[in-house]
Order: sequence, then C-alpha cells, then structure tokens
Amino acid sequence: MPSPMYGDMDFLLDEASVFAFLADCDLVDEMEPVPTISTTSHCGAMSTQSDSSSFCITSEEPVEKKKSWRQRRKEEILNLRDEVKQLSAELQQLKYALGVHSRYRQSKKIKAAKDSSPFSSHASIWENTAQHQANLRSISEQENTNLRESLEYHIQKAKSLNRAVKRKLRAILMSPEMDMINQLQHHSKRATPPLNNEAVFNQLKVGIDELYGGLDIFFKQVGMDQLSRSGLQKNSMNSGARMTLVEFLDSYAIPFDLLQIEKAIWTPDTADSEDPALFFMQSATDDNTRMISMGFPFSLEGIDFSIVMRIVTRKYVEKDRVVFITRSLIEPSIGPLSFVETNRRVLLRGEPSSRGPTTIILTHREAVSYGDLLSSDMTGCPSIEIGLKTWEGFATQYNYALEDKLIRTSSK
Repeated sequence: MPSPMYGDMDFLLDEASVFAFLADCDLVDEMEPVPTISTTSHCGAMSTQSDSSSFCITSEEPVEKKKSWRQRRKEEILNLRDEVKQLSAELQQLKYALGVHSRYRQSKKIKAAKDSSPFSSHASIWENTAQHQANLRSISEQENTNLRESLEYHIQKAKSLNRAVKRKLRAILMSPEMDMINQLQHHSKRATPPLNNEAVFNQLKVGIDELYGGLDIFFKQVGMDQLSRSGLQKNSMNSGARMTLVEFLDSYAIPFDLLQIEKAIWTPDTADSEDPALFFMQSATDDNTRMISMGFPFSLEGIDFSIVMRIVTRKYVEKDRVVFITRSLIEPSIGPLSFVETNRRVLLRGEPSSRGPTTIILTHREAVSYGDLLSSDMTGCPSIEIGLKTWEGFATQYNYALEDKLIRTSSK
C-alpha cells in the first residue's frame, strides 16, 4: 500500500501537466511563445514530531500578460496615421506661409493639429476670402460706373431725337407758311447769281489765316473758357462807323464723334441745293477752302425782300481738334447796308467714357455792318431789334440743323 506522500506527488504532477497544456494553447492562439509557469516546491525540514511529515509547496508568482501581434500592428498603424495627419497640417501651414497655393483645391480639408498651426491656416483662408470679395466689389463698382455713363449717353441721344421730332412737327405745322413763301418767291423780284463771285471770295479769304493763328488768344479774351458745357451768350451791340451788330458765344455738346461732325459740316447737304425756296446755289471746294454763293427770299415784319450771300470757309485739322473759320458777305435787296459775319468754330473731343463719343462745339459769331447804321436811311427796312433776334435764332438753328443731319446720316 502506497504511502500518502506518493499520492500527493501524483496529484502535483497532474496539475503541472495541465498548466503546461494551457500554456501551449495560448502559444498557438497568440503566435508567440508564452513561458511556462514555474512551480517551485520548497520542502521544509521534516518535523521531528512523531505523528506526521509533509512537503511545503509555494504558490505561483503573478506574470504580466503580453499583447498579441495583431494588436501591436494595429496600434502602430494608428500611431502612423496620427503622425501623417500632424505632418500634413504642418506642410499646409508652411505652404500658406510661403505663399504657395495648390493648383487644385483639395476635396477634403485637413484637420488642424492641436497646436497653434490651425489658427494661422484659418487666418490665411479668411484673408484670401476677403481679397476675393474686394476684387468682386471693385468689378461691380466699375460695371456700375459704365452702366451709369451708358444711361447718360442714351438719355442724351433720346433728347437729341426728341428735339429733332419737335422740329419736324414744327416744320409740318409751318408748311402753309412755306407755301406762302413759295408764292412770294414767284411774285417778288428774283435774285440772280452775281457776276463778281471770284473777286468777293478773294476779298473774304484775306485775313482768315491770321484769325486762325490768334484763335486761342482771342477765345481767352472773349471768355470762351467760362461758358458752360451747353449755353449761348449774347454780347451787347457796340457803336462806331464799322459797328459790331451782334456777337454770340456758344458751347454745344453733341453725342457724335468728332470726325462725323467734321464730315457733316464740310460736306454740303444735297437737300439744301435742291430746296425750291432757293433762287440759286453754287459751291466750289479748293483744297481746304469751300466757297458758296446763294440767294433766297426773306420776310421780316411783313416786309418781303431777297438776300444774296457769299460764304468762304477754311478748315484746319489738328491733332485733337478741328477748326473752321468762316466769313460771309450778306447783301439784302433793301436798305443801303451790307454785313460781314465772321464765324470761328472749334470741334473738341469730350471726356472719354464707355458710353460713347461726345464732341464739344465752341462757336464765336460776330457780324459787322459796312456803313454808318445810325446815319443811313433805313426807311422801309425792318427794325434793328427784330433783325438781331432773328440773327440769334439763326445761331441756335445751326446747331439743331447740324444735329438733324448727323441723325439722318447715322441712321442710314
């Protein structure tokens, strides 16, 4: 019969075998060897007592359990991802600091790191947004300015057309009076073309170049630069043997190009030469000089008479302006007096704008009489006051007629 001591030893061996088996199972699962748990038996000294003797076995020491291979790989991947995010944020911050912007916008924004770098990145984004908004505002202000100028230009065009329509309506309403003028033409003494046109033209040409040479000084003396953009100023009549009957200073703005107006002034209107109210009309052009001889009936204060005019116009083309100097000899069929009108007309380009071209016409007109107006016998002649008012109307009608001609030519 075996002793109790050998039975305890068998049980201890079986328990050690179980622990070793469990350690082998953990090794298979974790792909890593796990050290076996050592069981150290310390045998105490056998008691000298007579009743029994026994072995002393110490308890197992606790061992820390290691992480598996998959867990360690997962933690490494997560750590690497965090490092990639942090490095990407720092790289983006350096790009904004150096002014380097990506050509294509990123589809996703990189999350900012926990340090101070996100604040500078967001500040750069807001600065770019503010600059973009400022550019858009500047573009909008420029577009508003262009639209405002275009509106003013079309308003000016509409006013010109409105004036043309009103003048056309007045002409239609005055058609019965024109019929009376035609009847007057048949009953009145018809004027014939004068035979001394060449001598008169040569006389009118004298001094025109000198008038052009002193134009700027003359305009400054008469105060042409003090006129408003569109206005007519009339000066008082002077006295003297060769007295100035009337003097006009005029500034008129037309929404057409300078070259268009130059052509309209210089080119004779075919409608004028075919006007049945004219007795005759002859014209000739020599280089920069144009000469016209014409006769037509006239009625003033119920007095019917005819007028013969010889007109010489010389054109001077400069870089930024065109100058016309005109001298006209006016000979009424009644009264002892004849008149000479001198016309200085300057075409200037208006301020450049996107709404279209504008031309400023500066005109100085003066008329003098040959003979003493006070001592001359004016019996049967219209009063001087009515004649001056009519002359003022001619100065205004010239601008309107020129504007009508430009509208007709531009609509073709």
